[in-house]
Amino acid sequence: MKENIVLMSIGDCIPEGKFTEIDSIFEKVVNFVWENKVIAVCTPALRPGPYNVIVSGIGIEQIKGVETTNQGVLIYTEDSQRGILCHNGEEHKIGILCHNQELVYHSELEIKPINKRLLIGNLDYIKTELLTCFAENSLAFLLEPEPPQAIDATCGNKVKKEDSKIGILLNFEEAYRQKFIELYKELQLKRDVESVLAFHGYGYGLTPAGDDFIIGYMIGLHILSKLCKNELSKQLDSLYSGMLRNSSHRVVNTFVQMAYEGRYSEPWKFFLQALLTTDLCDHVMLLKDSLDIGATSGSDTMVGMISALVGLPNSDSADWT
Repeated sequence: MKENIVLMSIGDCIPEGKFTEIDSIFEKVVNFVWENKVIAVCTPALRPGPYNVIVSGIGIEQIKGVETTNQGVLIYTEDSQRGILCHNGEEHKIGILCHNQELVYHSELEIKPINKRLLIGNLDYIKTELLTCFAENSLAFLLEPEPPQAIDATCGNKVKKEDSKIGILLNFEEAYRQKFIELYKELQLKRDVESVLAFHGYGYGLTPAGDDFIIGYMIGLHILSKLCKNELSKQLDSLYSGMLRNSSHRVVNTFVQMAYEGRYSEPWKFFLQALLTTDLCDHVMLLKDSLDIGATSGSDTMVGMISALVGLPNSDSADWT
């Protein structure tokens, strides 16, 4: 085994400890179980985040465990049939990857009084000019001025036998779309915790689209709670407890924790900084970077965040500039 593993970044929310139970593994990341959340060991193809350890010089498939200490990070390989990490009867450690404070990624975003007109202008710019940047199969259609109503895939005609599979597929897609339209209209009408949590569990992907939407909505609430306090903070608390009570999905729970605490991956931190402080038309790439997370997760999270911000920026008690 080559001793050329390099620690590139470590998140500021990662606790000290040894993590060897794998929750999930993908091409660029292996997620290790930590309580009801995950610690993600990633290749440099992914960006820093509060729960990310980024290393180079080793394939993801070789990583069988990670240990974090106040001195550095240990990467484990070579698990035995007994599930014990060992090599020739001894625990096999690929050296201590010493780190200094410069490698610690700081995930919090300082939120100062926000220019209300600037924020609303940036949100309008996204909805009117940048929806084409969102993932094709995402929930971006909910941000259209008039979300299209679901139509009968058969257009009122009988489906021919040879077209039955196509008809079933179209009916499923339209039913899926219609469900989200109904949930969204209910949310716009009530703006309460129950109507947000109603999105839970719906959708495709590792993290369902509905869960990503809720996480985005929590991001928006967290931003506004720093300005409006009180009622919005209570809503955020209720969404947090509601999601953790209803979800056994550790990856989802990790993102819920991040949204609740106002901690962001690097792409989202940079994007939010631009959204809240400057004209977004000069920073479109930052939006695209934040959308480019998972197949549709980045886009669905963005839809949720915009939905929260668009619906709640008019409070007279907010700390606007």
